[in-house]
Amino acid sequence: MVNMSAMQHNNVTYLMTPLIENHEELEEAKQGYKDLLDSFYAEVSDLVPLKQMNAARRNPEYFLRLIELALAYFVDGMEAEGEIQ
Repeated sequence: MVNMSAMQHNNVTYLMTPLIENHEELEEAKQGYKDLLDSFYAEVSDLVPLKQMNAARRNPEYFLRLIELALAYFVDGMEAEGEIQ
């Protein structure tokens, strides 16, 4: 059975279901996210300042935006070199 807690804000009650209940699974997911960030930074450290990577560590949505920006940068470079159209 899933544990649910309730939060009330502005007279609206929200039910919150934890994504991961097991502490070991949570730590494993955190380590996986850290490893993903480290791998990404190793590939794009010349493009992305460390300050932005630290922000991405705290905000997964920001990390997704950095991925989109890096992808656009590389695609633009490949298009400019005629590698893709």
